[in-house]
Amino acid sequence: MPLTAKRIICFFVSLMIILSGVAICSVICNHPSEDIENTVSSFYREPENSLDVVFVGSSGASKDFLPSAVWKKTGITSYCFALGACSANIYYSVIKEVLTKQPDALLVIDLDGFLVDDKFQNEKEPIMLWTDSMPKNRNWREVVNRFLPDEKSERYFEFIKYHKNITSLYAYLPITYRLLNKQINNIRDPLGGATLNRTAQSFADEVKFFDYKAENESQSLTPDSNAVFEDFLVFCEENNLKNIVFVNLPKITHDEFSYNRAVDYYQRTNYIKSKVEKYGYKIYNYSETGNEANLDIETDFADTLHLTTPGAVKFSEAFADYLERNYSFEKKSPEIIRDWNERSSLADEIIYE
Repeated sequence: MPLTAKRIICFFVSLMIILSGVAICSVICNHPSEDIENTVSSFYREPENSLDVVFVGSSGASKDFLPSAVWKKTGITSYCFALGACSANIYYSVIKEVLTKQPDALLVIDLDGFLVDDKFQNEKEPIMLWTDSMPKNRNWREVVNRFLPDEKSERYFEFIKYHKNITSLYAYLPITYRLLNKQINNIRDPLGGATLNRTAQSFADEVKFFDYKAENESQSLTPDSNAVFEDFLVFCEENNLKNIVFVNLPKITHDEFSYNRAVDYYQRTNYIKSKVEKYGYKIYNYSETGNEANLDIETDFADTLHLTTPGAVKFSEAFADYLERNYSFEKKSPEIIRDWNERSSLADEIIYE
């Protein structure tokens, strides 16, 4: 064989080895958040049109809503498709993914994503976590083009962003193994996408529930949040989405900052309520329920905006009762009942370990 031909073959063999190494390292190192990856990937392993309810939202939803508790209380099947720290600007994109698998599900929308100040609507990191975890489809391209035009190269070639993780392969190999094992063996998340908060925060100041009666007015959303909200309503109308309920999750206050935020969030919820009721949507505002879940301020709140795991069980059971009172769901087959009983047992082992 001529020397030139040998060099060409060696070159291409070396190139293939390098590209294969990069591809393997990309799989191992590309882990923006195991919790979010697990939430997203596990959703696609749910049987098509098997869920009564899908909860879309941010960290409040992911910490406060436990599908296993909802099932045990009412026999309603659900999933918590919530991404920590995300704002409502990507809700429409998440819902597009939901509709590919669960087109008939009741969509429960966490209001926190609309209630936040503008600085949170413009944060890119939560959007990156979503695009790095979701399927690389048309919806993915639309999100990248719309929100991340300056980060396209990192989104299309994720190794550019996550190559630094190669120095910690020992830490990322177990994550890769766990996620791939679930995918290969079609293992669904027993917690249904939820994440757990096991520790209650201690506060130096007096802690109390927000008294909405003292601040029962309406306040418009901040400019960017209002634009996101209006766009979301247009999206719902264009896609003929009728099966939606908006939720304002439990909150407590302990100082001036948390109280003022609670006032803003409550009054902005009133503003949203005046808008969405025209579309026939309902709002479940926990601040107006008289603490129907009997949440304990000392043990059921991880902080002013998130519940501990025991609190999440209580809230989920109370919200399950609300769903049962206000919506009708199809009767479950013996196979689904058996499957969900097994899943809730596995979830209990995790929750009460």
